[in-house]
Amino acid sequence: MRKITFLLMGFITATSFAQTFTEVTGAMTKNFYFSGSDVGDFDGDGDLDLIICGATDTSGNESPDTSTCVLYENVNGSFQENTAYNLSYSIHLGDVKFIDINQDGLLDLTLTGLSYANIVDYQHYTYLNTGSGYQLLETLPGKIYGSVVVTDFDHNGLQDYVLNGTRYDNELQGFVNKAELYKNKSTGFERSLLVEGSSMGSIQIADFNNDMEMDVLIMGYDTDYAPFFKFYLNNGQGSLTEHIVFDGYSSGTMAVADFNADGYLDFVLHGYDVNHDLHLKVFFNNQDETFTEVAIPNEGLTIASGSKSITTGDLNHDGYSDFILAGSDDNYDDKVKIFTYNPATGAFDKHINPSGILDVGGPSNVQLFDYNADNKLDLLISGFTYVNDDYLTLTSLYENADTTTTNQAPNAPSNLHAETTGNRIDFSWDLATDDKTPSEALQYEIKVGTTDGGAELAQYVVTTPFWYLTFDELPEDIYWTVRSIDASHAKSGFAPTSGVLSTTNYTKTPALAIYPNPTRAHFYVTEAAQRISIYTTSGQLVQSLENVYENTPINTSALTTGVYIVQIKTLTNKTQTKKIIIQR
Repeated sequence: MRKITFLLMGFITATSFAQTFTEVTGAMTKNFYFSGSDVGDFDGDGDLDLIICGATDTSGNESPDTSTCVLYENVNGSFQENTAYNLSYSIHLGDVKFIDINQDGLLDLTLTGLSYANIVDYQHYTYLNTGSGYQLLETLPGKIYGSVVVTDFDHNGLQDYVLNGTRYDNELQGFVNKAELYKNKSTGFERSLLVEGSSMGSIQIADFNNDMEMDVLIMGYDTDYAPFFKFYLNNGQGSLTEHIVFDGYSSGTMAVADFNADGYLDFVLHGYDVNHDLHLKVFFNNQDETFTEVAIPNEGLTIASGSKSITTGDLNHDGYSDFILAGSDDNYDDKVKIFTYNPATGAFDKHINPSGILDVGGPSNVQLFDYNADNKLDLLISGFTYVNDDYLTLTSLYENADTTTTNQAPNAPSNLHAETTGNRIDFSWDLATDDKTPSEALQYEIKVGTTDGGAELAQYVVTTPFWYLTFDELPEDIYWTVRSIDASHAKSGFAPTSGVLSTTNYTKTPALAIYPNPTRAHFYVTEAAQRISIYTTSGQLVQSLENVYENTPINTSALTTGVYIVQIKTLTNKTQTKKIIIQR
């Protein structure tokens, strides 16, 4: 258990905001209290739809009385309520996420929170998308003041999720905070404790050290109402190790992005510390499983619900990820703030009074997404504000109305490569390119199926140009492809489907392999070799070894970060070529 960070005072400049946001009048048909939201194509027509869950006022007395989830269908760039997909039970004071539970290409739902349908208990609902509506699949005990994160924690291609928050434990006669993993077993979910949970905080699941394993950041109040903040590393064997204990924060949230485009994920956080002082901080990844902590003074905001009050994306169209947050300041004034990353200074510029956006705070919820497919990020925001001296909740959609700049979708990745070792398949591809976003900051959506162009085995976003999947049994034929995503969330087309990876004649006799891959300082080869030669991707020989025993460590400390080709001549005079990724 270590605390390893480097604290710096950030510097910011106040600038005007070139982009203009215009409210799309009438787009949101309801104003939501204590809301959560998510974006996805639930009707399968190729554009981004929206779900918002929260409490609504149906009596007109400016007080919430009904839990409501509304599915907004995107019809040619305009949102309409889709009543055919109405949910039988809704929530507020929680979270909602799209998830493809059964790998049929249709977005299902999982949600948790408080429901007026059962006000004495918290609910956790799962819905299956039938193609014409949502069918209630399961009702379980739920949590409030928390969130849901969708991930493939065990690399089997099936989407798992983590449910974080608090609920009352009748046996313990008190509230208990847990972050629980719901592991998708194709026939149902297997629940287990992931890490100590939080309330009025945030959890992020991401690969922070580029080893293709899901690590965990979590902050908020613990069960004893003390703020905490921890970073857990995944050891690749299904367990997490508490790696860094930061100073604690609560009543805020976190968001993840590669702000400085170095190929490693950073994150931003806001909230109260143990002394009830507000903070806004960015944590830059040092590429060695530590972070440099940069404080942005006097800019912290707070929320009281654990909702998603901060989000990231390219707001000024320079290719770098920025962030927007909403909440209340020390004077209880509601604010919306935008900070853009400046690659020239390595710091953030604050944009004063972002044009067209009404300040909201309290329990707020923000989403950046491109609803009208112009490759520019639009904004959904929900929260409290004063209207004619009344403190009301507003839910608004803002269109990015900038007409002075353009953003092109990135190019598709190339040189797709896959290798099978045992029941594991390793995928890799060359970094893609974009007109604005540096290649190192691009993300990727991988799609793996048993049919050409299909996604029967996996489809989701990863943050590295390599990934792996493991299966109990390998399908006979596997097809796969990948596309790139820039900082404005614009997507390329999918790369041409990779040649069929056939496992028809596959046996479980271990094949020649190199491991670990990616690696930092050394790797091993599972067979003895007459010669091992390492080349750059341009064909330059950078290292050569003779008469190497099997599983002998091969030192790579002299090599820089990148992708290399390893040529192995075995004792039987067979030559095999492997790709390896060196990380620093």
